[in-house]
Amino acid sequence: MLQKHLFPTVIASGTPYEIGYIHGSQAKEQVKISVETYKAMFWDYSGISWESACKYSKTFIPVINEYDPDYMEEIRGIAEGSGYQVDEILALNVRSEIVLQGGQVDSSVTDGCTTFVFTPDITENRHLLLGQNWDWKRSIQSGCIILHIKQKNKPDITMVTEAGIIGKIGYNSAGVGITLNALGSDMKVEGKTIPLHIAMRGMLDSQSLSDVIRSATRIPLACCAHFMIGSANGEGVSLEVGPGDFDAFYAEEGFLAHTNHFITPAWIT
Repeated sequence: MLQKHLFPTVIASGTPYEIGYIHGSQAKEQVKISVETYKAMFWDYSGISWESACKYSKTFIPVINEYDPDYMEEIRGIAEGSGYQVDEILALNVRSEIVLQGGQVDSSVTDGCTTFVFTPDITENRHLLLGQNWDWKRSIQSGCIILHIKQKNKPDITMVTEAGIIGKIGYNSAGVGITLNALGSDMKVEGKTIPLHIAMRGMLDSQSLSDVIRSATRIPLACCAHFMIGSANGEGVSLEVGPGDFDAFYAEEGFLAHTNHFITPAWIT
């Protein structure tokens, strides 16, 4: 069901393919906006054509299937439902890696999102608060949706995402939530890597805080990122995933905040 609000709401359930098909068919117009936005951005930011982006995105299929084969099934469903090719929807899910190939984002970047978590120790209502602002292309606003996913053998998920992308900012029925900061680096991980937004879906499919961290780090990310993580039991964690390594900070004083730069000593010394 697609509801008409600032961000349309899509409710999808069933098999991974069925979830994807509902996503793609109910948010067809928003998927079109996502495709057009990133088609322009890949060229403007990185000098990469849409055809080259789609070709590059297919190189990640083996590692996505290794990470969780359900995700390729969901991407196939989105493609079928929206009328795009599988590699075009895959390119949306690899959009961070493609944009960063142009070299315009490096370790000196300081503009972008700000994430935060406040634990029940210091909040007025004794609830954990997790959130962020999202500084990004204005053109993608009308391509965003609120996606509710009801799935078998995995937690239900609520996320805000660009239509066509299967993992983004959100929370799940197991009581964990994640937010995101992009991080830039001039270092590159060699060998097998997983796209950022695929790893984010794995994080949202996790049952516990430790599972979230494992999902973010068990295969190196193809680009760097910071995740602010909160759990229903009141824990807050700041997780920096850099070139081939990661580090975590805990909200020992009741709060954490992070912007688009590394603070882990291993990467700033």
